[in-house]
This record gives sequence, C-alpha cells and structure tokens, in this order.
Amino acid sequence: MLHLLPEEHKKKVLKEYRMRLGTTLAISAWVVAGIGVISLIPSYAVSKTRQSELKVQASVMQKDLAVLNADDLSQKVNDLSAKAAVLKPVGGVIVPTELFKRLRTHIGSIVVLNSFGYIRTDVNSSIDISGVARDRDALTRFIDELKKDHVFQGVDFPYASLSKQTNLDFTLHLVINEAEFVKAMNATTTTSI
Repeated sequence: MLHLLPEEHKKKVLKEYRMRLGTTLAISAWVVAGIGVISLIPSYAVSKTRQSELKVQASVMQKDLAVLNADDLSQKVNDLSAKAAVLKPVGGVIVPTELFKRLRTHIGSIVVLNSFGYIRTDVNSSIDISGVARDRDALTRFIDELKKDHVFQGVDFPYASLSKQTNLDFTLHLVINEAEFVKAMNATTTTSI
C-alpha cells in the first residue's frame, strides 16, 4: 500500500514511522535501564552492608590477634627466661670465661696469650696458659701480679722460660682458690647490679 501513495506522502509516512520506531526504542531503552538500576540498588545496599560487617569483623579479629600475640609473646619470653636461668652459673661454680676475664686484667700489652686451658678435678680447679712475653722483665711482672692475686693459689712457672732476652715463650700452671674466686665473683655481680 505504501507503493500506491505519491512520493511526498511516502516520505512523510516513512519519516513518521522512523520517528515512532526511534521513540519506541528510546522509551524501551529507558525502561530497561530503569529496571536495571532498580534491580541493582538492593544488591548495592546488601554489598555495602556486608562490607561494613566484614570491616567490623576484621577489626575485632585484629584486636584479638594483637592480644593473642601479646599473650603468646609474653609466654615465649617467660619460657626463654626459664631456659636462660638454667644456663646461669650456680653459686660456687667456677666459670672459665670469668677466669679468663680475671686473667686478662693482669696481662696488659706486655704479654700475649696463645692458649688457655681449664682443668677441673675432684680436688681443685686449675688453668694452663701459654703465650709470649715481650722480655724477661715483662714476664716476671706478669707472674708477680698473678702471685699477688688471691684467686690464684699457686703459680707454677718453669724458669727455663727465662733463657731468652726477648720474645719469651712461657707456659704457666695456675691453681685456683675456689673460695676466693666465688667471693670475687659475688663482689663483681653485686657491684654490676
């Protein structure tokens, strides 16, 4: 029937048809977009609510974790302290490192130690040291200082070590007065606290 109309009317009808089709498509697109937005609003609200709940749960869990970590950490510190207490020397026990520290106070720059050996027997404790002294005078001063120290009961020294003038190799055997050593250790401990 469109073919029977004159050309002018044909264009008018086609224009009106396209206008109605465009309007219908635009209204349909708006309706679909409106329905889509309306259907997304509840999902958005639910997701926002869930997000805030998860934030609250995360903060609570983080606080619990911090408290748990603090408790766990304090428990570990207590365990380590108990284990470290086992390593502390018992009163009256000679600790070789403390003997070496005491021996170092007498050495100075005139004597160099090469070896240090600690010997513990049922009867007593002793140390064997060997080293090099700069000269005879330095070695005799070192031995005299050791003899003056009440911690060392006996200082055995082979006089053959004095045969050279300089760079004297020596070996000493020192018997330890355990009671004096413990007294000296207790005095050092109380002054350092």
